[in-house]
Amino acid sequence: MIKQIAKLLIRYNANLPRQHFYDFVKWTTLRDVIRNLRINCVLDVGANRGQFASTLRDIGYSDHIISFEPSPHDFSILAQRFSGDLLWRGMNYALGERDCTMSFNYVEKSTFLSSFNKLKQCDRTVHVIPVQVLRLDSIYENILNGIEYPRVLIKCDTQGHDYEVINGSQGIIEHILGIQSEIIVSSAYYENTTPYYKNLSKYESLGFTLMGMFEGARCNKTKSVLEYDCIMARMKEYTNCNSIK
Repeated sequence: MIKQIAKLLIRYNANLPRQHFYDFVKWTTLRDVIRNLRINCVLDVGANRGQFASTLRDIGYSDHIISFEPSPHDFSILAQRFSGDLLWRGMNYALGERDCTMSFNYVEKSTFLSSFNKLKQCDRTVHVIPVQVLRLDSIYENILNGIEYPRVLIKCDTQGHDYEVINGSQGIIEHILGIQSEIIVSSAYYENTTPYYKNLSKYESLGFTLMGMFEGARCNKTKSVLEYDCIMARMKEYTNCNSIK
């Protein structure tokens, strides 16, 4: 019945909210992955102002969240959001493939453009600031101290830097059970981004299975897809994979 209604709406050119549909399916898939992998700690990499973590709470996830955000301004707003949540905390540094200090392009009045990658063009003020970058495998045990039997999912939304975050996790990658990553098909914003197929190949080589890909952005002019959010899981740890639908 629902499928038939959807077909009729499309036939008669109804203006359906495409992005709302993708978001609903994405969050449903993530909820199921978290439940079936029995995740009790989410590493929120590229947390910005806490939007992802807040949505995790909205969809019913009640365990540990550790958010990473290098921008001092955005981290101050993030800290206000997690201050009243005993199981949510934040780290004011970035994750990457080496321990170092890197230049970060902070874009004023934007919640999604700031990045380590150079912007192609931007009509807003950009501040280049130094930020601390650490490998996840160099801090993993320390940040998880106090979490009993951690079962970890890592979410990366770093505007073209996800590949480097996972590279910096090689020493502990077997402990990561799930990944949500923003993968770029064609970047309208940044130079020298890692192509989506290289990210997917990397994640699959590390033992993860693709659970879903969801449209993240689309070009207004050509209508082509610019980026996806992909959700991946270690199937040997999955508790609900006996049937095929």
